[in-house]
Formats: sequence, C-alpha cells, structure tokens
Amino acid sequence: MPISSHPEPLDDDARIGAKLRELAQGTRGRNGQEVSDGQGGDARDAGQSAGESQAPSLDALFGELEERIGADREGWLCRLREQSTLRRRLIGLGSFAVLALIFALTASSAPLAERGPLEVVASLGSFAVLLGTALWLAFRPVYLPSLSAMKVCAVTVACLAATLIIAFLPVAHPAIAAHEAAVHPHAVGFDGAGCLMVGLLAGFPVYAVARALDRGSHLSSVLAAAAAGLAGNFFLQLHCPLASTRHQLMGHVPVLVGFVFGALLVHFVELRVKARRSARDASAGAPSA
Repeated sequence: MPISSHPEPLDDDARIGAKLRELAQGTRGRNGQEVSDGQGGDARDAGQSAGESQAPSLDALFGELEERIGADREGWLCRLREQSTLRRRLIGLGSFAVLALIFALTASSAPLAERGPLEVVASLGSFAVLLGTALWLAFRPVYLPSLSAMKVCAVTVACLAATLIIAFLPVAHPAIAAHEAAVHPHAVGFDGAGCLMVGLLAGFPVYAVARALDRGSHLSSVLAAAAAGLAGNFFLQLHCPLASTRHQLMGHVPVLVGFVFGALLVHFVELRVKARRSARDASAGAPSA
C-alpha cells in the first residue's frame, strides 16, 4: 500500500488533533456569540470569561496529545509500524525466509532418511504456504475491514490440520525409524518436551517480528501465533530424528497449540481489562444521585 495513497494511522492522529483544536476554538467562539446575543452585555462578559477559563485546559489537552504522538514516532517500533502494508508484509515474510535458510543449512540427515525427500518437501512446503498466508492476512491495510473471527479460526484450524496430517503420515523407511527410536528411547513418548521447547524457541522470532510490525488489528495476534507454530514445526521437521506419530503428537503438534492458546489467552485478558476500564471510567463520569 503506497503511503501517498492511504495515510498511515499516526498521520491521521495528528490531523485529528489539529481538527479537534479548530473545532474547540470554533465552539468557544459560537458559544460566546450565542450568550452575548441572548442575554446582553453582562452575559457576554460571563461567556467570555468562561471561554477564557476553558481555553487553557483544552489547549493543554491537545498539546499533551501532540506530545504523545511525537514521542511515539521517535521509537523504532513505531517507525516499523509506519511502513506501508506491502513493506511490512515483505519484512515479515523475509524474516521467515532467513530463518528457513538457517534451519536448512543446519538440518540433520535423519529426517530425509526416515521420511523420504518427497514427504519432507511436501510437509515443509505446506507449512511455508500456510505460514505465508497467516502473515499476509495479519498485515492487512488499515482501510480494509478487520478479518472476522470465522476467517481467523479457519486459517488457524488449517494450520493445525496440516501439523496433524504430517504427524500421521507413514514413514518411508520403517527400519531406519525403528533404529532412531532405539537410539533415542527417551524422546518417543511423553519425553517429547525437548522438541516442544526447541520448537517454541524456533518459532518465537517469527512471532516477535509479526507483533512488532502489527498495528493492532483484530485477532492478528492469533494469526501471528499460528505462523510461529508453523515455523517451529518447520524447524523440527528438518532436525528431529524421530518420525513416529506418537512423538510428533507429543512434541511437535503442541508447539502450534501452545502458541495459539497463549495468544488467545492474552487476547481475552486484554478484552477483560479494557471492559473493566471502560466500566470504571463510565461509573466515574456518571453524575451522582
């Protein structure tokens, strides 16, 4: 999205602040005019004094707003979010491409030997396509309506389904898989926590970049979490020597589930905090009986 065609939100905030200042000054002038026309000289003096007493508070309010906007623009995080939608999408996808290259250069030969190159390429390709889709949707232009909860749910379920399908695929070379299971007996069952922790660490950079580039779109954190979970599984598919379904269900699939569940938990906590804050402000502003 070109910046010249669609102004960024921070620029809109500055224009809104200036417009509110103009409206407030115009309202004070009109109020003084109405009072002077309706009640004569004494009322005119009273209206002018009231307008003068109200002006400093309004000026201070809008001055504070402009200072906050200016302070926000000085941070590197805000400068990232000021980038165009296309540029933010390219940064997000580029960060995953760099990670994927690092994962591939440090990959183990065991996954290729057990699953076969066709299955590995298919699993990695599906993860990459779904991850790119999640990031692309998370960085939507500000002039478009937010994604509905159903669409976010559909993308998240598709990501989870991909990890489950990969987990239930049969291995291409059962003898090699049995040998790896004998070499690593502790990682077959519930001790798949090692892969779980490594997958979470591998996916966290994608989540951090996605959140840093996000402007606060509705449920975009869930899409970022789904992308991070896929990145973690991408890493495990290249490095984990175990291809058994049980191990992947215990150590690989929970990476995506953990990211998404954590993002949903944070999202609902934020909603509750905002609701309580709004209710408190409304009760504080209501006139006492």
